[in-house]
Amino acid sequence: MDAIVYTQAGYVGQVRLLRNEINNTNWINVRPVGETSNRDAIGARVSIYSRAGVLVGFQEVASQRPAPLHFAVDANGRYDVVVEWPASGLVDRMYA
Repeated sequence: MDAIVYTQAGYVGQVRLLRNEINNTNWINVRPVGETSNRDAIGARVSIYSRAGVLVGFQEVASQRPAPLHFAVDANGRYDVVVEWPASGLVDRMYA
């Protein structure tokens, strides 16, 4: 996915094009669901790490964000999925 980003400091603005040039159609979909409260997982932070411990991507579930969350990954990699729950402070770890 490509993105156009506008940043402004004072009266000076800058437009940047962030272009995804990776030919990669592999992804991990994550849809966190709370069990006892916060069933929609609003505020939960989902992070994807490589097995070497490098952060690959993260997203926070917001009320207007559709689920599931999508993360582009390398087809040959193995990844750890970490979900941090805002109210309880619990952390769930899964391996993909």
